[in-house]
Amino acid sequence: MLKALENIGRIIIGIVQFAGEAVVLLGATIRSSILFFSRLGECINQMYLVGVQSLPVTLIFSMFSGMILALQIGIEFEKFDQIALLGSTVASAMTKEWGPMMTAIILTARAGSAMAAELSVMKVSEEIDALEVMSINPTRYLVLPRVVAMIFMCICLSILSSFIGTCGGYLVFKMQFSTDPSSLWILSDDSPSFHQYFASATSALDTIDLYSGLVKSAVFGLVIAIIACARGLLATKGAAGVGVAVRETVVNALIVIIVLNYIISSLFVMME
Repeated sequence: MLKALENIGRIIIGIVQFAGEAVVLLGATIRSSILFFSRLGECINQMYLVGVQSLPVTLIFSMFSGMILALQIGIEFEKFDQIALLGSTVASAMTKEWGPMMTAIILTARAGSAMAAELSVMKVSEEIDALEVMSINPTRYLVLPRVVAMIFMCICLSILSSFIGTCGGYLVFKMQFSTDPSSLWILSDDSPSFHQYFASATSALDTIDLYSGLVKSAVFGLVIAIIACARGLLATKGAAGVGVAVRETVVNALIVIIVLNYIISSLFVMME
C-alpha cells in the first residue's frame, strides 16, 4: 500500500515538475518571439518538415474521417427522413471538432515525436550545452522556429482537413443516400444533391464556429510544439532517454489536447 502511494506521489511530482518546465519554456519562447525574423529561414524549413510532409496522411485521414462520420450519421438521419441535414452536420463537426482534432493527432504522432527525438539526441550528445557555451540561446535558436512552424501549419492543415472531410461526407451522401441519378460525376455542380449538400453545409457554419476551429488549431499547435521541445530538452540517460522523450511527448500531448478540446468547446458554447 505504501509502495503504491509512493509511486503515485512520484508520478504527480513528475507531472507538476514537467508542467513547470513547459510553462517556463513557453515564457522564454514568447520573450524570444521579438527575434522571429532572425530565424525566418529556419521557420520556413520547419514549416516544410511539419506541414508539407504531413500533408498526404492528413488528406487521407481527413477524407475518410468525413466519410465515416457522414455514413454513421446518415444512417440515423435516414431513419427519420432528415438526410437533408447531413451536410450541415458534417461541416459543423469537421470545422469545430474533427478537423482540428484529427490534424493535432497526426502532427503529434508525426512531427511532435520527430521534434522530441531530434532535440533529445542533441541534448544527450551535449550539443545543447555547446550552444550555450557559444552564447547561443537554445530557445531562440531551436525552439522558436519549431513553435512558430507548428502553430502556423496546424492552422493551415486544420482548415484543409475540415474542407476535405466535408467533401468526403458529400461522397458518401452522393453514393449512399442521394436519389439523384442526373449526373454521373460525383462532384458535378449541376447535380441537385451537390447543391443540397453544400447549401446545407455553408448555411450551418457561423463565424463563431470558424473561430472555434481556428483557436483550437492554434492552441493545439502550441501545445504540441512546447511539450515536444520541453521533453527533448529535458532528455537524459543516453539512447534510452530519447525513447522516453518521444513516448512521453506523444502521450502528454494527446492527453492535453483532449482536455483542452473540451475546455475550449465549452467556452465557445457559452459564448453562443
